[in-house]
Amino acid sequence: MGISARGFQAMGLDENGNPPKEQRRDGDNGRPHPRATTPDDSPFARANAVDPAEVLDWLGVERDGTKIARCPGCDAGSGVAIVRGGWSCRHASCAGKGHPEKPGFRTNVDSTMELKGVGKVEAVKLLAGRFGFQGFTEAGPVPGTGTTGGEDQPVFELVSLGTLLAPAIERADKRRRGEEKPVPVAHEERGRTLGGGYWPGLHFCIAGTGAGKSQLVIEDSIAAAKSGIPVLYIALELDGFQVALRFLAEQARLPWSKLYRGTASEKQIQAAGAAVERVSDLPIYCDFAGPAGWPMSRLTAAVKAMRKAHPTGPIMIVLDYLQLIAAEPDERRRVELRERIGQIASLGHALAVDHDAAIVVVSSTARGNYGALGGDAVKAAGITMVKSRDGSFAMRKVVLNPDVLVGAGKESGEIEASADSVTVLVKWPSLLDTGERIVLAVTAKGRCTGASWSALVFEGGQRFVPFAVADMDDLPALPARGAAKEPVDIHARVLTVVAAGRFKSRNQIVDAAGTGRTITLATIRELVSTGQLTQDGDKWYRVVPAGEGGTSETL
Repeated sequence: MGISARGFQAMGLDENGNPPKEQRRDGDNGRPHPRATTPDDSPFARANAVDPAEVLDWLGVERDGTKIARCPGCDAGSGVAIVRGGWSCRHASCAGKGHPEKPGFRTNVDSTMELKGVGKVEAVKLLAGRFGFQGFTEAGPVPGTGTTGGEDQPVFELVSLGTLLAPAIERADKRRRGEEKPVPVAHEERGRTLGGGYWPGLHFCIAGTGAGKSQLVIEDSIAAAKSGIPVLYIALELDGFQVALRFLAEQARLPWSKLYRGTASEKQIQAAGAAVERVSDLPIYCDFAGPAGWPMSRLTAAVKAMRKAHPTGPIMIVLDYLQLIAAEPDERRRVELRERIGQIASLGHALAVDHDAAIVVVSSTARGNYGALGGDAVKAAGITMVKSRDGSFAMRKVVLNPDVLVGAGKESGEIEASADSVTVLVKWPSLLDTGERIVLAVTAKGRCTGASWSALVFEGGQRFVPFAVADMDDLPALPARGAAKEPVDIHARVLTVVAAGRFKSRNQIVDAAGTGRTITLATIRELVSTGQLTQDGDKWYRVVPAGEGGTSETL
């Protein structure tokens, strides 16, 4: 049902839905004039003087002349049209939106705020950048010009390439002399795949659930802090108690889960307590999500606060993790997660450049990609080793088709374009004889490096340690696709795992064995009852050599 003549009249249009003649230009089919005359020459007035039809086209709103196909605010298909100075929706659901004195009426600034999910000032800046009028400029130097900004400063400043060359050479020489270094990571070989570590920029770490992505960035945070680099760890999934235990456990080389579950021994509690002073001395800060979540605008405040506290030198920001970013408190429309992730990727890159910071963002992957981050990825991405270019016998690790992995993040949005590096954790599909899992840290994208990888072992399910790979044969054989699986000797598996590791609980043995829980627990009970497994005085499980005998402890 269309809009009645009375409805058009209520919106300030003539009976055909066009603006009054005084608002039209000759030959423009009734479109409003692009510049309204107003004594107010503020950036807001300039923004609202732009032709609202052009603004709606830029915002992607479908229209036919002055008639808008569907209301961006309530999705109504009628009663929506361009009027003088903006557009209006007559439906009750839009009565509280836009101008406070004109229910349902939106100016250009209102439209941009609503559809872009930004505040008033940011809306004006976006409009100024798109339509070329003078908007807001901050007092102080305009980036790249050496001139002072202000209300009289032109919006667009040309930057001569020549002004960038000498500073670039000077900075490159500082890096050559080691006066400027990247943020180090916890593992030397992985650092090499990143060009030495995290250089200033936006870096992503992508993995599925349980791959150890939080553990990896915690290890990196400690490595950076120990080298004197300030770190801000933004925990959107973990609370303060869990974060504290994880950092303490990493420093004390303890399983943090035991501290959390209350199953740690008195000796382990003492070891964690002894680590308190060492961890407290590190320049590590924390931030957590509040009751309303953690909006992306807080990232700007976080980076600025870190740079204010540490005006010079590198800083590291860890955001764990991307998909838990909340909507802005004043967001006028629901911004989809994909769009929000794209926005924070762009924002993170800009903040990293402006504040010379290394921003590391943890990202989950969609469940549909879980298979792609296992054995499928090894083959599809071409994760392999080739001969070194220097003619030596050494092999180098390469990724022949890294694009398979770069977009693996859940709702990846603009990650591919904004990221300076993308690290993807790929679980090797076959376990080691000890039952431990190998995880490949694949640098699928790097601004200054080729795609490469390093191997880690999630030792005891607690922390990552390097796994030396001189040849692909050093890795467990990949299971053949479609091949029938050979039956597993659970007895032999459990005995091998216990002999190679250190375990105090049945659950640890089950996890390391990588076999079915029920049958593995039954096997452990049988091995204990037959004297093949026992626990020593400190409660560590061990294999009883043949002829030595053993206890028949019931688990």
